[in-house]
Amino acid sequence: MSDKKIGLSSSEALERYQKDGPNVINIEKRKNYFLVFLAQFKDLMIIILLIATVASFVVAIITGIKHNWDFNADNGTLKIELAQPFIILFVIVVNSLIGTVQEIKSDQAVKSLNKLNLTKTKVYRDNKLVNIESTQIVVGDVIMLEAGDVIPADCKIIESSNLYSNQSILTGESLPVKKYQYDNDDEANLPTIERNDHLFSGASITNGHALCEVIGIGTNTEIGKISSLVNKQKKQLSPLQIKLEKLSKVFGYSGIVLFIIAFIIQIILNGVGNIQSTWPAALAAAISLAVAAVPEGLSTFVSIILALGVKNIAKQKAIVKKLSSIETLGSAAIICSDKTGTITKNQMTVVGLWTKDSEGVKQLTDEHKKLLINSILCSTAKINFDEHNKMVEVGDPTETALIRFGLENQFYQAKDYAHYQIKVHPFDSVKKMMSVQIFDENKNTGILIVKGALESLLKISNNQNHDQFINQTKLYADQSYRTLVVGTKPINKLYDDFLEIENDLELQGIIALIDPPREEVIHSVNSAKAAGIKPIMITGDDLNTAKAIAKQVNIYNEKTDLAISSKELNEIDDETLKRDIEKYSVYARMSPKDKMRIIDAWQANHQVVAMTGDGVNDAPALKKADIGCAMGITGTDVAKETADMIIVDDNFATIINSVESGRRIYQTIKKVIQNLLISSVAELLVFIIGLIVMVPIYRHIISTNAEIATKLALINQSPAELFAKFSLLSAAQLLWINILTHGFPAIALGIQKSKNDVMNVRPYYKYENLFARRMGIDLLWQSCFIALMSLAAYSIGINYAIYSDQIEIFKSFNKIGSSMGFIVLGIAASIHCLNLMSDRPIFLSSIRYYWLIYLSALFSVSLILLVALTGPIASVFRMDEQFVNRPDLVGISLGMGLGIIPAMEIFKLFINFRTHHRSVINEFKMITK
Repeated sequence: MSDKKIGLSSSEALERYQKDGPNVINIEKRKNYFLVFLAQFKDLMIIILLIATVASFVVAIITGIKHNWDFNADNGTLKIELAQPFIILFVIVVNSLIGTVQEIKSDQAVKSLNKLNLTKTKVYRDNKLVNIESTQIVVGDVIMLEAGDVIPADCKIIESSNLYSNQSILTGESLPVKKYQYDNDDEANLPTIERNDHLFSGASITNGHALCEVIGIGTNTEIGKISSLVNKQKKQLSPLQIKLEKLSKVFGYSGIVLFIIAFIIQIILNGVGNIQSTWPAALAAAISLAVAAVPEGLSTFVSIILALGVKNIAKQKAIVKKLSSIETLGSAAIICSDKTGTITKNQMTVVGLWTKDSEGVKQLTDEHKKLLINSILCSTAKINFDEHNKMVEVGDPTETALIRFGLENQFYQAKDYAHYQIKVHPFDSVKKMMSVQIFDENKNTGILIVKGALESLLKISNNQNHDQFINQTKLYADQSYRTLVVGTKPINKLYDDFLEIENDLELQGIIALIDPPREEVIHSVNSAKAAGIKPIMITGDDLNTAKAIAKQVNIYNEKTDLAISSKELNEIDDETLKRDIEKYSVYARMSPKDKMRIIDAWQANHQVVAMTGDGVNDAPALKKADIGCAMGITGTDVAKETADMIIVDDNFATIINSVESGRRIYQTIKKVIQNLLISSVAELLVFIIGLIVMVPIYRHIISTNAEIATKLALINQSPAELFAKFSLLSAAQLLWINILTHGFPAIALGIQKSKNDVMNVRPYYKYENLFARRMGIDLLWQSCFIALMSLAAYSIGINYAIYSDQIEIFKSFNKIGSSMGFIVLGIAASIHCLNLMSDRPIFLSSIRYYWLIYLSALFSVSLILLVALTGPIASVFRMDEQFVNRPDLVGISLGMGLGIIPAMEIFKLFINFRTHHRSVINEFKMITK
């Protein structure tokens, strides 16, 4: 058993830590990377591709049997058929590897953020009270707990004072339980959870303080025992992730339906009577269509962006505890902020000095310095300096402000007054003043100094200059400054009874103080308003002080905003508050219950609310808000535990920066989704239009044209046999396009920080449609444009071949058309990321800044051309081996593929013209569904 006064020694604590391990409930086992890889194959997208792989193998086997496994027969068709399933399988493996790496990295990111959020506990080690991470606590440690602390381990109370604990996390009982030092033998027979001389891990201290001895850690605590019996909860998906999952299923099931439809259409077009010879080609075409419908890696890339977003926000001094909070941050319309420490510096500062002869703080007179020195001597506070020569303030914040002012202006040093005899009459809350007697034995003189409220000092002062003091105090009060009046009286000895000498004072002057706003807050408030966000101040201070500070930082405007006290708020019913809620910008003297009503009123109007808090009593409001923001410096463990996000530096500006990051991340996600879907939709359109329109047209042309009939006779083929092998783009081609456009450009878009201004638009609705705000329209017309350009190129290639005088070119008409369609579709889809990287025209975007996106586009285009223009590789992908020797067609293909850029630039000019004339946001409007 440890010594109850000094706790454990460091060596004994280390020995116990090595024996029992860290104080954690869930020690997560290291994931098996291979099992993580296998788990990727549960995805519907991957399952569809696996089916396509099997079907491709079936087609290859049928072809092999038909040609007696002669790989050179029918222009090497068997080699091509066998290559396709391996290409699909390659894409599946690559996509699964990306998902595996991302899941591992996401886990590592969460673990690193959890380290930032570790709670600390006061523990006696080596006879000293030190702060250590709660995970380092061992059995036998003696810890100190006070109101607001989350209890880090099961422990037995040694000493306590007015101690209450909230054990609802264990018992479900919402009322705090009275706790005390063990002194009743009957308690020893009670179940552990019912003993009132014990405190339990996970519960919190709501009142009082205690000295306790740790008796259980980790899984050996009461909550640890319960946790080990409960299965781990299924990970909750955010609204965005749910939308993506549904979207993936829509595309996946659409792929299956289109697979069946395409197969049937191909059989019908090629003649039902010829099904025995045409079904392999029909199956191949159906496989291609199914592959085209699959947007591989959709969820994976979004997870990458969210994980990167969490880490980037952490760099901005905000710790996001859940990925879904990032989305909610971006849609925040209301930010309810505390005043002290968040909007203000939480540091009282001298802002006014007044004596009978002068007023101000910039030009200090001798009278000003004398006034300050007397006010400092009439205090019990002090300022020490740590090993880094940093000020450590001890005592009342108002009094430490006086000392700090003296030190900063270099007219006060404590050592200069160390030889004085001082007798103190502490501050009396009834009289609203304190007094000190100071006597210098060397000079045999002394002085009585009294500091306090003006009304108190007027009663015990002489009648000189009273009106001036009253008027100046009123001037300071109108600016919401806190005022201290100092009065003095000479004495010739130290008196035992202060009442004997507290009279006939001469009033020396007035000191004005305030907790000033942070410099960066005004800019942040203006940024929030320009973004359609309404900042609100909720404080426990009086109404006048709250209005004055709110006015300084532009939260409150006397002409357009209202301010309300708790008393006035309680006179308003809920329906009226809900109706008029947007009129109020300042709430003063608010209780926890009042905060809940304010949040309820905003949420009843479908607004997303962010709420700051630091105390135990803020926890309900933090939990109720859409985004609970706990303070990292002043916040209690209970507040941090309840919150969705922790503001490390307690700064309002950090909240606004986090909102901007949330919006930017959401915008990036939408761009990546658009980039991923555009090729899938374009491919679907190519196949659907190709099957319904182009195939019948070219079937008619080839069947009725006499010149073409002559060429068919020369190669000994009928139109039916020719069209049995007809296909627009193969599954291998589509997957190659997808892995390139879904891969490098998507990753580059996700990593690249956009320069687009996301803070000049109103917040988006939390559950708005994924394709809202023009994304659906943009996706549709851009996909149609790419699809039509690809089909046009395909048509040019076919016409070039079927009307050629060279039989070898004629025989390759489908491959030549496929080569052109592939290049146009592949290049257009690859370089589309350049259009998405910025709302500004490409020629105004810095290549140096966006170099990663340019590089990814160039790399993707290079790989598209590598496949299309390298003979043996082109053959495997069912394209023309000699296409590189047809420079005119290559040039046309490149030009048409690059055509997406001027088309998008014209569109951007139109959109920028419209948005340029958009009015600046100058008033708050509620976000509607």
